[in-house]
Amino acid sequence: MPENDITKTFNRLTQLAGELVKKGDKTPYSPRTAELLEYVDQLKPCLTKLISATEEFVDINMISKVADVLTKNKEVSTSTDKLASAMEELANKFKSAAPQFSKMSNEAAELHQRMAAARRSFDNEIEKNFIEVLKNFVNNDLAEVHKAKKKLEDSRLDLDSSKNKLKNAKNDEQKTKWENEVRHNTQTFERVQSESCAVFERALKDFV
Repeated sequence: MPENDITKTFNRLTQLAGELVKKGDKTPYSPRTAELLEYVDQLKPCLTKLISATEEFVDINMISKVADVLTKNKEVSTSTDKLASAMEELANKFKSAAPQFSKMSNEAAELHQRMAAARRSFDNEIEKNFIEVLKNFVNNDLAEVHKAKKKLEDSRLDLDSSKNKLKNAKNDEQKTKWENEVRHNTQTFERVQSESCAVFERALKDFV
């Protein structure tokens, strides 16, 4: 890591530690930025819970097992499939002795087979068009959001660190130096805040 980056990192950590201890003043974000940050901070935990709950509902493990079974041309062993198979077997055994019962069993077996197929189709659609979409959003769009948030926080720490150095300047030379740094970091902070807001806005728009 270049020396300048090491110095910046040290200054940021020092500034952050000072804020935690002294609860000092921080350069505020714009109202819109603060509002967007509140939304994006809630997104990942909410989406993680939603993905987990949906996976549990559709039973992703069962979808994988069914896919493996179909690939290997083996018997599908979901509970609905098993019930349909049992009814079909029962219908065949009583075809001669109890034709009406056999017919009813066959009809029930066909119904359960259709139900099983519909459930598999439903689960696959949920996985493909909902779960995977959410995961893609979390792993890509939301990852970019958190990068932008980190960059914004770093620029804010740089600015406040400069302000503190200016406040503690011991002579005119130091004062001039830190004034220039504050001016530079203020411009950087405003630019990064604008860029970060654009990332936040885009992610929320894509999500909604």
